[in-house]
Amino acid sequence: YGGYSKDKIGYLYINYIVTKDSNDFIKLGITNNYDGRIKTFLSRNNKNISDCINLDIFEFDGNYCYNLEYFIKTSLEDKIGVVTKDYLPDGYTETISIENLNLIYKLINLYKGDINCLARC
Repeated sequence: YGGYSKDKIGYLYINYIVTKDSNDFIKLGITNNYDGRIKTFLSRNNKNISDCINLDIFEFDGNYCYNLEYFIKTSLEDKIGVVTKDYLPDGYTETISIENLNLIYKLINLYKGDINCLARC
């Protein structure tokens, strides 16, 4: 597993993270290799993580995917990062509480051009 490349197909993933202390949360992110990313994530965070359940994965052009993740993270700036780096060394800045999961989907739809999604979603 390596860094993200905007020149390759990108995947935006939304995962439900099950923790050993019942402090479950949502982890979102982008990757060019989902299986490799999850394997790395679990190996680097095995102290506190029991399981990683994929809720959704979207495939986009790499640059589009990168910009979509940036849009989501900046839009949720005050709601993202619900765990510390000590707790989750790899990916802590891409965590959000379960209660805010629907906001992620609303932002994805909004970014894709569905302006009516704010009322419907």
